[in-house]
Amino acid sequence: MAQTYIPADTADYKQRLAFCEHYKESNKLFTKRIKDNYKRKIAIRIEENIESYSEKLIEEIMDSHFLFDERFTAKANKILDEFKSKNTEIPENTRIVVSKDPALNAFCLPDGTFIINLGLFYWLKNEDQIAGVIAHEIAHKILEHYLKTQVLAIENELSGESKDKVKEIKNEKYNKSEKAFELFKSMMYAKGDVRKNQEFQADSLGYILLKKTSYNRLNYIDMLNLVEKYHKLKPQGLKKDIYRKTFDLPNQKFNEDWFNIEDFSRYKYTYKEKLDEDSLSTHPETESRINRLIALFPELKNPLINDADDTFKSLKSIAEYEQVISLQFFEEYGLSTYICLTQLQENKDTVFYKSILGRNFAKIYEAKKQYKLNRYVDRIDPKNHSESYIQFLSFIWNLKIDEVKGIMDYYN
Repeated sequence: MAQTYIPADTADYKQRLAFCEHYKESNKLFTKRIKDNYKRKIAIRIEENIESYSEKLIEEIMDSHFLFDERFTAKANKILDEFKSKNTEIPENTRIVVSKDPALNAFCLPDGTFIINLGLFYWLKNEDQIAGVIAHEIAHKILEHYLKTQVLAIENELSGESKDKVKEIKNEKYNKSEKAFELFKSMMYAKGDVRKNQEFQADSLGYILLKKTSYNRLNYIDMLNLVEKYHKLKPQGLKKDIYRKTFDLPNQKFNEDWFNIEDFSRYKYTYKEKLDEDSLSTHPETESRINRLIALFPELKNPLINDADDTFKSLKSIAEYEQVISLQFFEEYGLSTYICLTQLQENKDTVFYKSILGRNFAKIYEAKKQYKLNRYVDRIDPKNHSESYIQFLSFIWNLKIDEVKGIMDYYN
């Protein structure tokens, strides 16, 4: 694979600049529409929110957080053009940009810019499933879910009832923080309920949009399941043998003490989250959403998951390599190392992944010297990390600085 892998193009300054200019113009038109259609106080707040987010997005685009590699953008734009040609309700000025993020996620900005993560090309099975994700995000735009959520939040914040409740809590002598939290929670759960309905609306309208195209719509349910599974990277499945194989070096023998794990049983992990995660989830209750979809569209009971074509297989292969490179770019050296080890465990391109290990351990060594390792490697979280990820983090944190240097020197 390494013989055919060409790294994603990073000499893309002109494309980044052109995209930012288009995005600024698109936002101007959007904010003008906001001023024409909403009350002044609400319009000002929406404009402030959009301006704040846009500044951050433009900064990230110019700092190369996004890919303008023709291999990926051409595929994404081909899918979007198919939707536009078959669905006249899609705004003509919609555009797609590809983030370097290796998680399986996508979202729609209020002006009609769609951001899809590089992870879609790795975790999804074929082009039809990417079309399903894009259909879902187009539906969010058509239904103006971002605007409706913003307006609801701002109206609630500006409402006399909300202000009175906050004032009442301030005047309380006891349990102020608890009562303030209860108020916040009720507001968030209301938003959660709205979001659940919005997700189902986007599921169903997205499917209707997809049906009008040439893409295989019967991949839709499997796509939703994969998004739920991989919308955040959840490291798991690494075995101890790969550590011995990778880190038993000629000048530094493997030390079994590197496997030592703190005994977490002495801590009482019985704390129950105050906020119901599912009520606040970005993609809440996927199983419930799928059941409702099948009730509306019975043909989805019988999914038909087709094989990827050669072009998609090639993009999938590139995205696999780009995973660890992207994590390096985001300074996630621990997670990049973990994925290198999983690939080596599967006997994937050993020369490539060992070279990435060398670069990661060089960064980990510098971080150790400066007592900044926690910036680049997660602290152990026994409530949320898998057993294999806890083992990995323990291994990294157990290494002494000269041992890290030994690994760095060998793999560089």
